[in-house]
Amino acid sequence: MSSFYRYSRTQIAEVLLPLIVSDGISCDEIQQVSAALSLMANANVDFLDAYLAEIARHTGESVVSFDRDFRRLGINWVEPE
Repeated sequence: MSSFYRYSRTQIAEVLLPLIVSDGISCDEIQQVSAALSLMANANVDFLDAYLAEIARHTGESVVSFDRDFRRLGINWVEPE
């Protein structure tokens, strides 16, 4: 949505957050998806990075990635050597 329609991450989160919690919508891992949308908007990172960070936070695991955006997401991030 951001690259094709030029919506900001904040605009995307503002639209999707109410949608995923509305009646009739089923979403697995709703807490992590909601937190990831908020994190995406607040930290200005891709949704997938935010989602992986939230899954890692929820499970108490680390994220191993070359993507240095993870150091801003408040999780245990390991950069491969």
